[in-house]
Amino acid sequence: MSEEPVMFHSQHSLLATLQWRTPEETLAFAQLLDLHLPERCGLGLVGTLGAGKTFLAQRFAETIGVEKGTVTSPTFTVVQEYQAKRRLTHLDAYRIVDEDELWELGIDELFEEPAVTLIEWADRFAAEMPQEMLWIQILLQEDGSRTVRISGDPGIWSERVGKIQAALS
Repeated sequence: MSEEPVMFHSQHSLLATLQWRTPEETLAFAQLLDLHLPERCGLGLVGTLGAGKTFLAQRFAETIGVEKGTVTSPTFTVVQEYQAKRRLTHLDAYRIVDEDELWELGIDELFEEPAVTLIEWADRFAAEMPQEMLWIQILLQEDGSRTVRISGDPGIWSERVGKIQAALS
């Protein structure tokens, strides 16, 4: 599969490309996110159905202390909040109809909170997302592995993503 990396703002760059072959590699990535993300940030998860967006969200939640099995895809409730050693807001934009509905959810307020705001299908409303967002594009490969492309504003994210990439090497 040779999809191009997703760039959502002109200031964004591809910061890293990773390969995940096992669920344990996804967990290791989630643990490193916990170590290197600031208290308040947005993560945009991008990928086709079944690529692993919710799986990554679940591993991240478990890493911060949310009880295993608690986090499910928020497709029908749209927004879920969890409080553990850090606060997690998990949103699924798949069923959101338009920008008006997104704004009614209080998307702007979510990004002002001291929390990791993790949005599946965030690319559907890329123009509404903050420029500071870190984007994680998950591409499902024919052999079941995942290619993961991380992009964002290099002035904000290069050092943090570099540390994550170095720890995974």
